[in-house]
Amino acid sequence: MRGNVDIMIERRIQQRSASGADIKFQTGAVTSEIIKPVKSIKGEAVNISKGGICLRVTKPVKKDQVIKVFFPINDIPVDIPTLAMVRWVKPHKKKYMVGIMFIV
Repeated sequence: MRGNVDIMIERRIQQRSASGADIKFQTGAVTSEIIKPVKSIKGEAVNISKGGICLRVTKPVKKDQVIKVFFPINDIPVDIPTLAMVRWVKPHKKKYMVGIMFIV
């Protein structure tokens, strides 16, 4: 920090692309093979990269929690699942911004 001015350092490794897609994910107990769903949450994708996604959600999730994320594919009736880890959670205008890193 120089004086009263914060210097923002970009720590992202991969380029982000804006998105407004509706994303579903499940939190729950992780076993060696699956996540046993405890609750399902819907969120809006803010941006996405090869390494992760930023979501806007109405309910908080826990940092470092492993979640199962479902990606919708246009014109296909099934969502594509992947595992991810919550890296950070920040309150934002009565909602929460959630940074998620893909792990599978």
